[in-house]
Amino acid sequence: SGFQKCVDLACRQRWLSVAMLSRAALLWLLLSQIWEAIGKSHCSSDGSCSDAEEGADTKAQEFLLLQVEQSKLTKERRAQPQYVRAYIQRHSEAVGNVNDCDDLPWPDTGLTQRGVDLAFEAHGFVLSRGERPTISFASALQRAQQTAAITFNQTFYVADYIPEVGFTAEPQCENQWVGGKYTYLENCANRPEVQEENMLFGRGSQSDASRYWCPDAVPTPEAVPLRNFSLLAGLDLYSDLHKSNWTSFTEWMWQAPEVKDIVADVLQGEDRLISVTTHSEFMEQLMPEKDPLKPDYGSIYEVQLPLEYDENGEVIGFQMVPPRNWNCIWKCQGTAE
Repeated sequence: SGFQKCVDLACRQRWLSVAMLSRAALLWLLLSQIWEAIGKSHCSSDGSCSDAEEGADTKAQEFLLLQVEQSKLTKERRAQPQYVRAYIQRHSEAVGNVNDCDDLPWPDTGLTQRGVDLAFEAHGFVLSRGERPTISFASALQRAQQTAAITFNQTFYVADYIPEVGFTAEPQCENQWVGGKYTYLENCANRPEVQEENMLFGRGSQSDASRYWCPDAVPTPEAVPLRNFSLLAGLDLYSDLHKSNWTSFTEWMWQAPEVKDIVADVLQGEDRLISVTTHSEFMEQLMPEKDPLKPDYGSIYEVQLPLEYDENGEVIGFQMVPPRNWNCIWKCQGTAE
């Protein structure tokens, strides 16, 4: 019969699994039974029931062909790239990370000299791997921008949705005064022009006599020309930016033509890499398991950003899930707070 011919073809081409063939065979048997039960009413006086029999056979063929097409589409989708590689990096050591310096009365603290040195070590590690990110992002906070600039030594985009937990921005920093002291003021972003001044000239903790033991925020003038704000066009920097949210970040990132170009290259078999420099508490929320050791200063994790396909096999963005397959590749055994 035509049904048997379809089965033979599917088996030869290995399009269908045993389970799919079994379902098709069951459908054929069911339709045959239905024909046995009611099909005879369509038989002629000489006992011929060919039309009914052919109808059952045709239905089984249609079902089998549908299964074949679905199986081929599934295999094609599995053969397509399923993710884009990415580095997720914690910023290096900043003044606010030093013991008893987290309540300094000035916001958005910059990197210490040790933090700068660690960032340069991370830069050497990246060079030793022989690859640079195709595109880089950093949070709106100064310490993340300095770290991204030194580590990757290339233009990076200042991004929305990836600051530290508890993020605010000027002119709201004064609201961080709680219980007679500033709380998490390092997570309140200065305006870009103030950040630029601090990157160019640094900032001495000795300006506050009550924190004379705290290290200075040292200059990192190399970071200034590498900052790119073009993806934040139309926003009041930084008061219009949002608190940390990974899925919102991937949606926001997908709107950038540069990112869509990267995904198009990946679909063509090219290796592309995205870097994201952010903060420890936010990273811990994304990690699959709670690690007793927080990400160290400047630590880098290689992850996968899963792609989302529509029913036609077209990429429509990133999946609304945290990064997958976290693998620490730099500064993996830190005890940083």
